[in-house]
Amino acid sequence: HMLRHPNIVEVDDAGAIDGVPFLAMEFLEGQSLADRIDYGGRLSVVDALDLMLPVCSAVAAVHEREIIHRDLKPDNIFLWQPLPGQIQPKLLDFGIAKLRTQTQERALTATGTMFGTPKYMPPEQWSNSKNTIPQSDQWALAVIVFECITAVTPYDADDIPALVLKMSTEPPRSLRELAPDAPPELEQALARALARDPLQRFPSVREFARALLPFAAPSTRARWASEFEGARGLERAATLGVESFAGPPRQTLAVVNSPTLQRSATELPAREPPPRTPGARVAAMAVGL
Repeated sequence: HMLRHPNIVEVDDAGAIDGVPFLAMEFLEGQSLADRIDYGGRLSVVDALDLMLPVCSAVAAVHEREIIHRDLKPDNIFLWQPLPGQIQPKLLDFGIAKLRTQTQERALTATGTMFGTPKYMPPEQWSNSKNTIPQSDQWALAVIVFECITAVTPYDADDIPALVLKMSTEPPRSLRELAPDAPPELEQALARALARDPLQRFPSVREFARALLPFAAPSTRARWASEFEGARGLERAATLGVESFAGPPRQTLAVVNSPTLQRSATELPAREPPPRTPGARVAAMAVGL
């Protein structure tokens, strides 16, 4: 209940049935971002940022509660359809999230343990999950934005040792070689968020989102201007003619109305569903944590 945000899945109850722990969560219709990329291919820059700026807001809210997610990936971003023709991204799965206070951290994680999904893990998370800081989630967000726009991740390899070596010694793939329509300034922003040294990344997820904001649709820029740009953003929202979005972003729904994103899986070429996701819905109850 400490993580209330329009773009974070709601957890209504928790307990145990016959000794088996459970979480009761809201029921969501839609598909994961991973399925959207697998079925529909890469997104335009505008569509990708229309989806990912609300997720950045959710992650920033998580960080303000002294929590680091540590497993951000397309599988954990659900594209909920609250109404026909609308998409609202929802951040899922805090199963390996880390509380930043030292006492709580010791209780949650053993020294030297590695948690996360390899392609989305920053270098500092490989050796020890206790090394993760808010900038570690920023790396994962940059990987997801990159993947939305190109349909591939910045680093890839046939096995984990080769992947670690690439991340440690090579620059990421070029965004503009894979997506020539991407602005060079966007490539620079993603390159900074993917810096090996976490201190060379943006100071916060909000700063990262501010760098992404100029490349989103005008309505999206107006929607998030006040959160990511402060007073200057309020002025920008007014000039864009969307005054109703000038209030605090977390008090309203972050809904995407792009026709490209609204296509259902049934409208896309038939193929076997990817094995990495359990289905197209988030069930109302998660049993057996």
